[in-house]
Amino acid sequence: MNKRKSLGYQMRYVCMMLACLLMVGCQEEELVPDYGEGVGYLRLKLGKVDVELSSTTKAEAGELPDTLIPETSDFMVDVKMGKNSVEGFPKKYSDIEADGIPLNAGTYTVIAYHGENELIQTEPYFEGSASVEILPGEGDEAKITASLANAMLEPAVSESLQKHYSDWTLTVEVGDASLKLADNKSSDGYLFAKAGQEVKAVFEGTNLLENETSQEWTVVSPAKAQTKYVIQCDPDLSAFENIKIIATAKHTYNEEGSLTGTDVTLNLAANGAPLELISGWSITLQYNGGNIRTFSAQPESGSLMTVEEGWPYVPQGSTLSATLFLRTGDPIYPEVVLGNDSPTGVYGNSIGKHQLFGLFRFWSRCG
Repeated sequence: MNKRKSLGYQMRYVCMMLACLLMVGCQEEELVPDYGEGVGYLRLKLGKVDVELSSTTKAEAGELPDTLIPETSDFMVDVKMGKNSVEGFPKKYSDIEADGIPLNAGTYTVIAYHGENELIQTEPYFEGSASVEILPGEGDEAKITASLANAMLEPAVSESLQKHYSDWTLTVEVGDASLKLADNKSSDGYLFAKAGQEVKAVFEGTNLLENETSQEWTVVSPAKAQTKYVIQCDPDLSAFENIKIIATAKHTYNEEGSLTGTDVTLNLAANGAPLELISGWSITLQYNGGNIRTFSAQPESGSLMTVEEGWPYVPQGSTLSATLFLRTGDPIYPEVVLGNDSPTGVYGNSIGKHQLFGLFRFWSRCG
């Protein structure tokens, strides 16, 4: 009798253990979603947005402003096999289930993006992608980092241009689309152009002479994604490079024929330069770093330079230079030459064309 009870207890114990094992097995199977035969799943992780930018110069490279960076939850996600999106996509990243996306076995491209990707626009477009292989009954994980997928355009307008133009507009053209990038009221904005496209700029304005001007040029072709292009705009002052000041030195004598000094006269060749924009003249003849002749007006025919006290003569090795100032305050350094009537050796070998680098141009130079 006792043997029968003992055997019964043993059978119950075995049955209970089997039942527990079955329950554990069921729980373990539930940890992996069962999507059916030939179906796997994809888990997607979208990382922080890459804000780094490259540029044509290190000084212009940097990062996107924080105000332009979208939240990860606001990104859209598209899952494609070939050129076709999987049913239910694209959808917001925040709407994707944490346990994964069920997909038939195969190769997929997963794209995360934010914004529109027009030819030219005021907002940035971000994109990142990854390729995944889904196997039956198995899962794969895609980690995507999105970055700026179009090109950033930023104006750099000089103070000089603002002074030379009472009214102006800088427009960007991409294909048949265009948007204003800057004008005389606002010059600190930015635009975004589609990568792979040719970007052109158009400058239109009214200068101090009340002349309306227009200039078009190519900024870049093609534009690159995640790259900032700075469009530099300065006035074009090339017309003033044509100005030439001719200095002529002549000895003076008294009635007895004795040498009494040296006169230096000036003549001006404007060569089409708008002299009405010049507000100041400074023409000096120097010896050992000090002024021995000066003139501070627009030279007329044979204008005589003022003799500084103690310098009736012009020593050999003296140098002549000129600086003109426009209404805007911009300095201009015209060409200065020695007249043919000057006596040999008056200026030595120092006189000649006075050149300084950095000459501006008058109408507009942007690039």
